Amino acid sequence: MPSVVLVTPINDPGAPDDTPEAFANFVKIDLQAIVAAIDGIEGTLWHTGTGVPGAGLGTNGDFYLDDATGDVYGPKTAGAWGAVVATIIGPQGATGATGATGQAGADLGIPLAYEATTGDTDQGNGKFWFNNADPALATEFYISDTDADGTDSGARVATWNQGRVEIRSPVTRAKWIDFIVASSVTPQTGYRKMTISDVTKGTAPVDADAMSVFHAPKGVDGGGAGDMQASVYDPGTIAGDAFNMVNMLEGADSNILTDAERTAIAAAVSGTLVNVQAFVSSGTYVPHADATKALYFVTGGGGGGADCAADDSSGAGGGGAGGTAIEMITISGNETVTIGAGGAGGSGGPGSAGGASSFGAHGTGNGGGGGATGSGSTGGTGGDRGSSSGGTFNPWGGDGSPGGGAQSSTAGGNGGLGGSSFWGGGGGGGRTHISSMANGSSGEAYGSGGGGGNGHIASTGGTGKGGCCLVLEFA
Repeated sequence: MPSVVLVTPINDPGAPDDTPEAFANFVKIDLQAIVAAIDGIEGTLWHTGTGVPGAGLGTNGDFYLDDATGDVYGPKTAGAWGAVVATIIGPQGATGATGATGQAGADLGIPLAYEATTGDTDQGNGKFWFNNADPALATEFYISDTDADGTDSGARVATWNQGRVEIRSPVTRAKWIDFIVASSVTPQTGYRKMTISDVTKGTAPVDADAMSVFHAPKGVDGGGAGDMQASVYDPGTIAGDAFNMVNMLEGADSNILTDAERTAIAAAVSGTLVNVQAFVSSGTYVPHADATKALYFVTGGGGGGADCAADDSSGAGGGGAGGTAIEMITISGNETVTIGAGGAGGSGGPGSAGGASSFGAHGTGNGGGGGATGSGSTGGTGGDRGSSSGGTFNPWGGDGSPGGGAQSSTAGGNGGLGGSSFWGGGGGGGRTHISSMANGSSGEAYGSGGGGGNGHIASTGGTGKGGCCLVLEFA
């Protein structure tokens, strides 16, 4: 370290020894030397920061405090801080003592004691009671104007017109009573009374039990007709089990829907198919229990095809198809259903006509005519189509096709096709030179005509298909 010269004496014999001037001349302060000496002395510094100190921070001999963790580094030696040497944070102290219990929250209900005595008479201050020893059977509720703390609660109770009253034990949760205020609160001497309904309870309180009485006001009435009433939806008074699935049924004792709602829904779902009935022989239509309308299709029997009696003749005509009547009706009861039979195929002559079918007095489908035999080179004519009447839509059946004329003495004509009905095609005509197909085929679809026999090989006409009646029932 450099030497420090603090003062330098100067001889000045000419100056008086006791004057300031003499002293100033005697002593000369070398400030520059002092400053240079102090600047050359290396001191110890504390540094602070967050995290491990950087190598460029501070000089040898310095210390560092991590103010986030309390860790101490130093002294810095040979330009390095090294590891943590101490911490200024001591171990966690012991848990302190539990504080005092706070005050109980305020009970917003009216504090009262249950009075087992019944009847419309004053029972004294701080009580409530009913007109029945079993609160669940009570129809009137009484409450003192002064509560158990001596506070006047009469004005408060006077506003309890309608709404729900809830009575709770502050000690035993199982003790409770709820009910609806059914009318205005009536003031009496020292107490108030009110008509109540829909009383439910848990464990009933006993005489002198401390209870809290609350009131939940009734909401504002809606603008509708107010049909959500027990008299409408719960005429059997099963409110306690209203959500039991056994009671979630339409009926006289548990109406899920009002009459107006049932009517509206019935109109909305009108047209729903609930049942189908089909008749291929005569009988009686009995409506389904849920059906209100019926759409019927009634078709007459098909006519029979004619017969070719001699070889080398013209083909015989096919039978005509029966007509069909179609109508949607409002069901009024049972209906007689008549089904016409298919006409017989000719055997040595023309085919027979099909029988008429009818649905009560509503619609009729007449049968198709029988086919005719051929004559010489002229094929037999087909049977006439059956007509229909009485329905909203009355499609007639198809005519039977005529038989083919004889082409030569050895080449007879083919039989005519049976007429097609509303339900499908008729029987095929007999074919010449094919003995297995010589006869006319019977009608296949309901009400279709039978095919005529061929004119080359003796044959018979096909039988017409019988009629039918289909009824679609709608709610």
